[in-house]
Amino acid sequence: MVTRYRINLEQAHYASSTINLRLAAIRRLAYEAADCGLLSPDLAAGIRRVKGVKKHGMRIGNWLTADQGKRLLAAFGREHLRGSRDYALIAACSVVASGGRR
Repeated sequence: MVTRYRINLEQAHYASSTINLRLAAIRRLAYEAADCGLLSPDLAAGIRRVKGVKKHGMRIGNWLTADQGKRLLAAFGREHLRGSRDYALIAACSVVASGGRR
């Protein structure tokens, strides 16, 4: 049934990240239900084995170089609380956008 749900999402032309996110939620629900005794462990294991969708394509847009990113972060004055907050937000977003690589 979960495999049919995945195929249905693919046919509806959802993005691969959206499909994988929804499948992850179902897998987690199956895991929790099995832990609580609401679902047989064999059935939960079968649900967890349903593969996600491979991601295709590439990121588009204008990406900053490492030097440009450093200059952007240096623009925030961290002597005030607001500047520290803005610096932390931009720094966290840059780590997420780079996939954890800085």
